[in-house]
Amino acid sequence: MKLGKAICTVRNEGAYEAYRSRFEALGLTFGRWKEPQYPFALVRQALESFHGRYGHYEVPQTYVVAADDAAYAEPVRGMKLGPIVKEIIHNEFYAEHRGELEVMGVPLIPRKELMVDRICEAVRCYRREYGEKKRIPHAYKVPEESLSYPRELWGLALGRAVYDICKRGDYADYRDRFEAVGLNIETSADEKEASS
Repeated sequence: MKLGKAICTVRNEGAYEAYRSRFEALGLTFGRWKEPQYPFALVRQALESFHGRYGHYEVPQTYVVAADDAAYAEPVRGMKLGPIVKEIIHNEFYAEHRGELEVMGVPLIPRKELMVDRICEAVRCYRREYGEKKRIPHAYKVPEESLSYPRELWGLALGRAVYDICKRGDYADYRDRFEAVGLNIETSADEKEASS
């Protein structure tokens, strides 16, 4: 077991909340254990520059502003923007600015839930374009610049995602949502096997 990762899950994601008192008795603290490195104004500035470059606020978890990137102001170059956004999502930092971030369009939900939302929207778009009965091919990717899909879905490997959901059981906790958009989990998996 990776103890550090398990403790982060307990501390940041509320896992095992029913056992919190036992963890506290062992000396595990649940309050903020570090302070943000940057004032919020600089984080907002970095997010706005990221949006200006990429057209969205969905910062990859490992994204670091390059030290020589002229698209960003000098004070934010080298900022580990991805990890900061992850900490914001998990209510570690800048909780008092969540409303402002939401107005800007920064997605403040965990990445897995965001991915579920995207897959469901992409399936709806696919069904509108190709019909309710057409199977989503394993190799299907949402076309870049397609007017049938929102921009944030362009390039999504939808066929692979559907395969992983149906065949491997990924996102099992969200099965009802996938079935609500027309994915028949067992049928889709059987179709994939039959077409292989």
